[in-house]
Amino acid sequence: EGGAFPNPILEMNWDYGDDPDPVEIAMEINGYYVEDGSLLPGFGEIASLELGETAAGSWIYTGFFQDEDDPNTKRRIKETEGIGANLEYTWAWPANRRIVYNRASCDGEGNPWNPDRPVVWWEDGEWKLNDVPDFNANVPPEETANNAFIMNPEGQSRFFAAGMVEGPFTEHYEPWESITRSPLTGDVEFNPCCEIWYPEDRGSDADYPYICTTYRVVEHYQTAIETRNQPWLVEAMPEMFCEISLSLAAELGVENGDMVEIESKRGTIQCKACVTPRVKPLMINGEEKEIVGMPWHWGHMGLSTGASANDLSPTIGCANTTIPEFKSFICNIRRAG
Repeated sequence: EGGAFPNPILEMNWDYGDDPDPVEIAMEINGYYVEDGSLLPGFGEIASLELGETAAGSWIYTGFFQDEDDPNTKRRIKETEGIGANLEYTWAWPANRRIVYNRASCDGEGNPWNPDRPVVWWEDGEWKLNDVPDFNANVPPEETANNAFIMNPEGQSRFFAAGMVEGPFTEHYEPWESITRSPLTGDVEFNPCCEIWYPEDRGSDADYPYICTTYRVVEHYQTAIETRNQPWLVEAMPEMFCEISLSLAAELGVENGDMVEIESKRGTIQCKACVTPRVKPLMINGEEKEIVGMPWHWGHMGLSTGASANDLSPTIGCANTTIPEFKSFICNIRRAG
C-alpha cells in the first residue's frame, strides 16, 4: 500500500490448489491473453495492449513458452550457417535476442565493424539481421546511429557508471578489516561511503592475523534452508567446514577433520577443518598471509545443521546496494578443545 507500482502484488493471480504442474507454470510465466487464455508470442503485446488485457509472470521470459505443444524453449535446431547466434536453438531472453545493443555492431551508416561476422547491417535499403534487432529496424541507420544503447537514457555508451554514490570511476579500497595497507589510496583505506552499522565491531590484525573469506558449494544454495532439507544433497555435502592451507595446518598443529575454532570481533564458531592444497597463502606487500575459507550455507535449523559463517562477518553495506561485505574480513583460528 502506498508503493510506486502495487498492481503486481495487489492483483496477483495465485490460484494454486493442486500440486504444481511445470507446464502450467511455464505458460503463466510466459504470459497469456486474459480474455481467451491463449499464450503471448512476445512481450511486445504486453506493452501495446491495455492494462489487464494480458497477464505474465515475468515479461522478460514472454516468448519462451509461446505454444504448449511446441514451445520455443524446447527447440534444438542448430545453425548451419551464420555467426553462431543459433536463433532456433532453444530461446534467450529478452525476445530471443542473443547480443544486446546489437545496433552498436555497425557504424552510423549501417556498415558492420566486423564484415566477417556481421550481426546486423544495412544493405539495399533495408536491415539484414543475424540476430533479433535491439533497435528500430524499420528506419534507416541514420535514425538509430546516435542511440544504440537503448537502456541508457541518453542512448550512449559510458566510460563510467552514472549514479554511483562514491563517484563515477572505479577505485579499489581495502576491506573494512584488512591485514595490509593499500599503497594506492593514502589515508583513505576503506570506501568512505559504505554503511557501517556497528563500528565498534571492527577487529585489528594484531588480534586477527588471518584473511577470512566465504563462498558457496555446488550442493547448497544461499542459506541452504531448502537444500539442507533435501536428504540427497545433505548426503553429498553433510556438514559445515573450513578450508586451510597445508602450511597453516602445520603451524596450528591441525590435521584434516580436526575441529577448529574460528574467531572474529563479532563472535566464535566451531567446525571441521579441511586441510587442502587448494587453499594457498597469498604474498601481499612482501609478506605471506594465510587464508581461512568457509561456505556460508549452514545454520541452526534443518536436516543438516552447523555453525553460520556469517556470525563472523561484519555488518557492512556496499555504498550503492548495501550488499554485506562477507567476502573479506579478518579472523583467528585455533584447534578446538
